[in-house]
Formats: sequence, structure tokens, C-alpha cells
Amino acid sequence: MKSKLTTKRLVFASLLIAMEIILSRFVQIPIPYFELSKDRISLGFLPVAVGGMLYGPFGGGLIAGLADILRAILLPQGGAINPLFTLTALSRGILYGVAFSTKTDKKRVFAVSIIILFVINLGLNSAITAFSYGGTFWARVYTKLIPATINFVLQCAVLMPSLPKIERRLRSHV
Repeated sequence: MKSKLTTKRLVFASLLIAMEIILSRFVQIPIPYFELSKDRISLGFLPVAVGGMLYGPFGGGLIAGLADILRAILLPQGGAINPLFTLTALSRGILYGVAFSTKTDKKRVFAVSIIILFVINLGLNSAITAFSYGGTFWARVYTKLIPATINFVLQCAVLMPSLPKIERRLRSHV
């Protein structure tokens, strides 16, 4: 975290974790693109981006990683917890923290969203899925292409106007 750990910061970080779990699991649109694809459109990125903006790379990664672990324990969707997916969630939070901890603007939102689209969603997640559940990497990329692109557009559409406003309101309070 950027500065000392206070009760206020800890409670707000816990609220961000809870919001990520709720937005990712309950406020979502599943995309049954292929039979095996469990991709979805959700706003789960918003609390992680806010956490990265307020608490830096370490805080953003911690919020995303803990939310992923708690979501898998409390609301399992079949199968065991895969720590490789937790690492991708952690990476996403770290990227948000690196991009937004000093400044939030449209260029940074677009840049971090592009990196998350290609490196994490299409790259790492496809490789982990192919490694863990079988299939080829390129087949997994193909199944994730449409949901990942829709999530990219949603990220840009939500984060570009809202993140600077959230930053102005919360930066001095939390």
C-alpha cells in the first residue's frame, strides 16, 4: 500500500474485494460462445481498478488476488481452485496499480486495457486453460476472442469517464 495501513484503508479495501466478488459472480452476462467456454461479461474489473488507483500495484494485486481466492472458496463453479488463474487476477490488479497510481486519464485506461486484453485475457488465460483442461492454445484464443473483446470495450467505456471522477472523490478520503 502507498502509505501506512489504517483501519479505514483496510475496511475500504475489504469493501472493494466484496464488490469485486459480487460484480464478477452475480452481476454478469454469461457468453455461451462454445460449449466449454465459461466466459462472461462483468464489471468485476471496476473495484480492482479503483483499488489499484488508490493503493498502488501491491494493493491492486492484493485486492484482485484475494477476491479471486475468496470467490473460488465461497462461490465455487465446479472444479478445484487453479492458482494459475489467481496469478492472472493478481497480475491484472498490479497492472491497474502501475497504470493508475499516479494519474488516471484516457490514454492510460486504453493502454492498460489493451495490455490486459492481449497479454492476460487472450494470452495467459488461454495458455492456462489449454494447459489445465486440454486443447490447443490457438483454439482457446479463438474461444476467448469475442468475450475478451467485449470486455475490453466495456472496460474502456466504463473506466474512461468514471475513474477520474472516482479519483477526485476518493483520493483524499481513503
